[in-house]
Amino acid sequence: MSGKLDALRLKLISVEVLRVLKKEFSYDELSPVFNLSPSLLSQYINGRILPSTERAKEIINKFHETLLPKLLDRKLKLTNGVIDISKIISDTQLLSLVASVVVEDFSNAEKVLTVETDGIPLAVLIAEKIGVDIAIAKHRKEIGVRDFIEIKRVFSSGLYSYLYLPKNILKPSEKILVVDDIIRSGATISALLDACRVAKANPIGAFALVAVRSAVNKLTQLYKVPVKALKYI
Repeated sequence: MSGKLDALRLKLISVEVLRVLKKEFSYDELSPVFNLSPSLLSQYINGRILPSTERAKEIINKFHETLLPKLLDRKLKLTNGVIDISKIISDTQLLSLVASVVVEDFSNAEKVLTVETDGIPLAVLIAEKIGVDIAIAKHRKEIGVRDFIEIKRVFSSGLYSYLYLPKNILKPSEKILVVDDIIRSGATISALLDACRVAKANPIGAFALVAVRSAVNKLTQLYKVPVKALKYI
């Protein structure tokens, strides 16, 4: 029975992939990528028929390898060095598919750690797919919580602020995946990784939708954990 359920789930994910893609790409653009006729793609997208298990795998693989980066390019805005990913983080269907990609690399995480506010939607979806809880660092001390981990977040300009986590929300040796929407200077990810160290938890990596490559390289060298993104700039 579980095999049948897994096959059905795979087929439904592939249809969801096509529906997300159709919002940005025409049938004429999608047809040669998947080597499927526009009419057949339309039948999948409109729910008239489901693809076979093998075809579902092909659709998902080509989405990950070829079309996801292009999709992010279409939704990403870069103006005078300012990165705008609002169209990405507001697309819940896309975020759900992204979460599925992340799970493949960090399935052993025991908790997901993020910061308010834009990192929360993706972090929740990733945590849900892995089947773990989420911890959220906040900009102010939360009323009703007595003890906090206080982490200094230092920006490239020299300015700084503090993030706060309830003291016992991260457990010693717990495997933590750090998630945020974007890595610009690396200050936020660095602060969250520092929080893991203070709590004696075990950070297994960090993930963001979009990242400045130089910041990712710096974080990787400093913390010796994999830091990944779907789109590098």
